[in-house]
Amino acid sequence: MGVITYEHEVTSSIPPAKMWNAYVIDADNLTPKYSIIEGDALGDDLESISYDVKIEAGPDGGSVGKEKAKIQNLIMGVITYEHEVTSSIPPAKMWNAYIEDADNLIPKVLPQAIKSVETLEGDGGVGTVKCVTFGSQFKSVKHRIDGIDKENYSFQYSIIEGDALGDDLESISYDVKIEAGPDGGSLCKTISKYHTKGEHIVHITEEKIKEGKEKAKALFKAIEAHLHAHPHEYNY
Repeated sequence: MGVITYEHEVTSSIPPAKMWNAYVIDADNLTPKYSIIEGDALGDDLESISYDVKIEAGPDGGSVGKEKAKIQNLIMGVITYEHEVTSSIPPAKMWNAYIEDADNLIPKVLPQAIKSVETLEGDGGVGTVKCVTFGSQFKSVKHRIDGIDKENYSFQYSIIEGDALGDDLESISYDVKIEAGPDGGSLCKTISKYHTKGEHIVHITEEKIKEGKEKAKALFKAIEAHLHAHPHEYNY
């Protein structure tokens, strides 16, 4: 079984408290977190669909309704999860270090995790393929750049080959976006998608997901610490 996650938002001129009372409190059979657990709408492949609804303050005294839906499959194809990390480093400086100079900086700040990054083909743009050599339980992976948008601090890449994929995964794709955070800092949002081979059932436990998030956070925080220790770097 796997999980496919998507989110959407709807704005309204109605204040949050009033919208909450109508949309959630007084709505028949509808609660902020609920699941469809049985019925022909699930078909043959879905085990359940769960929803998480949140109503926040919006512009001009209105509200924003945010809904996250998780579709739990019986037959696996893609597993998706998301995580966020905050930093006191401004977005532009974090982008320069974390994305643009990652090949040089990451082996310096976390040599026990990543030993080296070597470009195999391409000029650093979309389609570039690199070999990442690890210092952990895995040996190496091939990493392909799928998208770069410096203006919006958005970066997409995929792991397309290597022992980290195991026997069941075809690839893992990542969508990274660095946004403005509180107090002049930044917020790094990452969406990870695990693509399986054929219809293999892949069990990625909560512990594995937590482990992946902790490693990503450790890398982000190591770069943050380096930038605080070297405040004159990456200011271009």
